[in-house]
Amino acid sequence: MKMNRFSWITICLLALAITIVSCSDDDPDPTPPQQGGDNPDNPDAGGEEPGDLFVLSHSVFGTDVNTSYVTTVTDLDNTSVEFETSDLSQFVEFSGVGTVHALPEQKVAYYYSGEDATVTELLFADDNTVSLGREVSFAGLGVTNANFGSKLHVANDKAFVFSRQTSELIVWNPEDMSIIESKPLGITVPAGDNLIQGDFFTVDGKAVLITGLVDENFLARRQGVNVTVIDIATNNVDSTTTDDRTTFMSSSAIDANGNRYFGPNDNTSGQHFLTPDDSAKPVILRMLAGQTSFDPDWSYDPTDDLGSVLWGCCTQGADGNIFIQSFPEDGEGVAEVQQNFEFGAFPFDWYDFDTSGPSVSTANTNAKGIPFGGAIPAGGEGYLVIWDDVNSRLLRTTAPGGPQDGIAKVPGFIYNIVKVR
Repeated sequence: MKMNRFSWITICLLALAITIVSCSDDDPDPTPPQQGGDNPDNPDAGGEEPGDLFVLSHSVFGTDVNTSYVTTVTDLDNTSVEFETSDLSQFVEFSGVGTVHALPEQKVAYYYSGEDATVTELLFADDNTVSLGREVSFAGLGVTNANFGSKLHVANDKAFVFSRQTSELIVWNPEDMSIIESKPLGITVPAGDNLIQGDFFTVDGKAVLITGLVDENFLARRQGVNVTVIDIATNNVDSTTTDDRTTFMSSSAIDANGNRYFGPNDNTSGQHFLTPDDSAKPVILRMLAGQTSFDPDWSYDPTDDLGSVLWGCCTQGADGNIFIQSFPEDGEGVAEVQQNFEFGAFPFDWYDFDTSGPSVSTANTNAKGIPFGGAIPAGGEGYLVIWDDVNSRLLRTTAPGGPQDGIAKVPGFIYNIVKVR
């Protein structure tokens, strides 16, 4: 099944970061299933705790209809999910596109619908099956779909959602499934442009959100990247600033010194390659450890070192290693590319990024391909999604000795992974 342009844009928007067709009773039991040995209704259940459980949210794209799945797996390495042969009890199906988010190890997760601006609680039994719990809607805040933007769960009773539609921060409480408040981010979006989201992370009691501007077709990248700093305790937006040295950056990674480095994906570098007069040139910026603003004295453009403007950064490796991906400008198929999203299917080579230089060198890995976003943290490891137009495969970026490719295969595009226990 060949992807249409709309589906690729949907992937990029949700991965940068992501209609319930069935729901529970009007007043479902909000308590997650109890573990064996602690259930008063089943004293013989045994005292052994169930093993690890990971939840994947992945979407299958059709010509007219998109379908999303919440799938449970006990081991991310060497996993193959196939609808035809796998146990159907490990899937929950939703219409449209959505993503799952939660704090790790809490035995509960939350599905953000990409259709109707709702969030649904997901509960997990000891046998790894999923049931639907309570629901909260963001429609009353002027959000008509859950392509909210970035999500960040900071506590059991607090989560932040960035609304692309309203340029606001939504604060809600996952414990009682209620909206706390919404606040403007202080970002001006010119007529005809769109606001898109990058990383959303915490630094010493602050939440930091990275955003940028693109044109109405989500193609041309505008000059400038926004940094919004939010006080987690008060929900106040402390500041929003713009750095004009680069354009929108989709992901980041942390080196051995705790410094965080930010860079673009192939969509951004590819669009600059195709239309350099209309789309800003990306560079890599950094935030020093403990800081919430970019280092004004440091930037790095790896184009000359790589010999190509087609590159993406930054991917988290083990022990503070960081990777960059690149593809030759005269490589096979480049001359035929018409839209930036087509670069995603190319076998990008991987490079070690020495942040002390800075410099790049060929990485010791069998990895090929370019990620849509940064590595997804799950169970103390980092996992990267590589997409082949039909299926996703997972690449463990933190594997000893270098990234390990081909450890899992899942239908559709994987938007997120959460370790629920």
